[in-house]
Amino acid sequence: MGYREPIFALDIGTSKICAILCEQGDGGLRVIGVGVSPAYGLKEGNISSLEEVSRSISVAVNSTEQMSGIRAEDVYIGVNGSHLDGVDNLGMITLPRSSRGVTQGDIKRVIEAAKTFNLPEENVVVDILAQEFIIDGQSGVRNPLGMGGKRLEVVIYIVTCKRSFAVNIKRAVEKEGYSYARLVPIPVALSDLLIKPGEKDMGSVLIDIGGFETTAVIYIDNKIANMFTVPLGAEHLTRDLSIGLRIAPEEAEELKLSYGCVHKSVLEEKEIEVMGVGGRSERKVSTERVFDILEARMEEIYRMILVNMNKNGFGGYLAGGVVLTGGGANINGAVELAEDVFNLNTKIGTLEGIEWISGFDDDPSYHASIAIASYVMRHRMESDSILEMGRYRGFFRGVGEWFKGLFSLGD
Repeated sequence: MGYREPIFALDIGTSKICAILCEQGDGGLRVIGVGVSPAYGLKEGNISSLEEVSRSISVAVNSTEQMSGIRAEDVYIGVNGSHLDGVDNLGMITLPRSSRGVTQGDIKRVIEAAKTFNLPEENVVVDILAQEFIIDGQSGVRNPLGMGGKRLEVVIYIVTCKRSFAVNIKRAVEKEGYSYARLVPIPVALSDLLIKPGEKDMGSVLIDIGGFETTAVIYIDNKIANMFTVPLGAEHLTRDLSIGLRIAPEEAEELKLSYGCVHKSVLEEKEIEVMGVGGRSERKVSTERVFDILEARMEEIYRMILVNMNKNGFGGYLAGGVVLTGGGANINGAVELAEDVFNLNTKIGTLEGIEWISGFDDDPSYHASIAIASYVMRHRMESDSILEMGRYRGFFRGVGEWFKGLFSLGD
């Protein structure tokens, strides 16, 4: 498979479905097609109607095809949120008595040993990442090749997904005549794209604010320390506005995007007119009232993440700060509020080396789709390099096996 072949990436979010077609440009990824559709058939991230999900996928992919003039073939599907889980596992082998040092074969054997674990029947493996190697008790080894020792260990991070969700998403894609390629773990892909290696070393957290869920990935010493999801997202801010101001959800969303903010420092106080529900007359509300509603919910999201971070003892080890992404990161004041809650430097993740098609730009709501494509492209380009970026994927599965997926989803 040539690494310059276009990649169809599909982000099936909790509130919208985004399809992006990318190809390898001279300086990085080039976006040549984009399609977005409401996530009909999904209820807060779970499939409620296979027919509706299939049609929503078709709308997004068809729009991408029309924009690019290229027919979708293999489709790479991102999986995120509460459908994902991750766990560390340790593998160990005894090295032969010789002066040759650790070989590629030794690395393959130790990773195979680490892959021996009890996988619950309801889960399927999405990806396996080598976190670190250990030689005779010396941890933190990223590349053991050629090093001497008696015992070689590896810590791998196993990313799993609910099998039922994976199978049904595969069916939804194939129902519309598209070919399912494999699943991609969006939190890992986003982290690789938006968090710099130095930030991962120092300790950092990526927060992906979706429609109905927010997912966080914590890195310490360039390793995934934790990955979790809280059941709140940007759509809950919209719902709160709709209920609190007694306006239609559509108007609440528009109000959130146009006048919403979640930090007092960026509040522009003014009166705005809103439509009453059910034909009731217009009335005025203050932007301060809008701010009060939105800030309360956004702070709740952040504090739920903070509680999880502190519960696991990671709160004091994140000098690299917070990176925000996802559509919910677009709201004015999201960075400032995060800095107040986490007491950490915070920024919105930005894409580098991406050439956008006319009419689109670096919007956090597209980050997940771009991350899927970037993740796949990197695997393609690394297929001839066994030792790359400390992951050593070639040792425990060939690139062809990665592109087909680790485990068969069946029907």
